[in-house]
Amino acid sequence: QFFRIGAFVSARSNFHHHIRYEKERGHKLVTTGVYAISRHPSYFGWFWWSIGTQVLLANPFCLVFYFVVSWIFFAKRIDQEERTLVYIFGKAYTEYKKKVGIYIPFISQRRIIMSSLGKGLNSDSDEDESNADD
Repeated sequence: QFFRIGAFVSARSNFHHHIRYEKERGHKLVTTGVYAISRHPSYFGWFWWSIGTQVLLANPFCLVFYFVVSWIFFAKRIDQEERTLVYIFGKAYTEYKKKVGIYIPFISQRRIIMSSLGKGLNSDSDEDESNADD
């Protein structure tokens, strides 16, 4: 929950629950606060909170289920958001990606995994995949 609240506080008016496809007036790239630790701290926080609750409850079925469902949701959402952020902020976001990871397991390898599942999440090649997402 710390990372989710930290995302709201750090981003202030730049935080939205819906992906913005165009740069809005006053929209800035936030790279400080929890955004200096994770590119998507709200997603990071929610993912690990949902997994952690199932570990604490000792619920192996829901642990696996939450992991898979959450991962699929965030892999798709982050892919879409990353493309949009590169479009809006260009080189500034590309440089930020090189320095700060996402820290949700296998998100950096999602193209390989989704291709092997036949989902085709990311059909065209983006710039580098060499970021600290492991």
